[in-house]
Amino acid sequence: MKKFLLALISMMLLLSLTACNTAKPSTKPSTNLISETKITDREKFFLSIENDKYLIFDFNADSKYKWLKVWVDKYEMGKKILSCGELSVGLPKGEKGMIIITVNDFEKMKQNWTLAVKSGNATSKIELNLEDKTVENHPLSKIFGTNNSKAIAINDNEIVLANICYQDQSKNGSMGSLTDEFYSNPGKNIKEIENYSLVYLLKFKSYENKPA
Repeated sequence: MKKFLLALISMMLLLSLTACNTAKPSTKPSTNLISETKITDREKFFLSIENDKYLIFDFNADSKYKWLKVWVDKYEMGKKILSCGELSVGLPKGEKGMIIITVNDFEKMKQNWTLAVKSGNATSKIELNLEDKTVENHPLSKIFGTNNSKAIAINDNEIVLANICYQDQSKNGSMGSLTDEFYSNPGKNIKEIENYSLVYLLKFKSYENKPA
């Protein structure tokens, strides 16, 4: 029943956002950009009914890019453990669309993620169930953050859109939001997440051809 309600709310939100975008005056947006979407209180209410966290991004890619992919990377103490929940979507020529991510936390480090992409008249969605038993018996603090850039340039590189960081409360050290430098170059600034027991990074990448 919970999954049904979540799917229903997500569809209602997609329809609401699509209607709002259609009603706006037609202007030529800048291409090859992705940015977090400003949503109304009504849309926030829909999302908050069944979701602990949610994110919405608008993107606009030119004809160079034919595909996009969103997924989640899992890190432990700064080391990448796995990639999961990969959702690849084909883009019509000069396409714009939106990405919706919802996250629900359950007991004992269980999470349910929903990744959805609306492109043209099509909507693609994948559900991802994550469970981490290595830290489930430890008291953990959690912090959630998003890429603060108002307009992120779409290029051939991976883009980090958001993060969830967990830290063992018994260890010294404060928790803070990841810096702009981390988002702009995660590989160079990987030390920022080395003290966290567990980190989930939501990533985005565009492709000129279908990804393998």
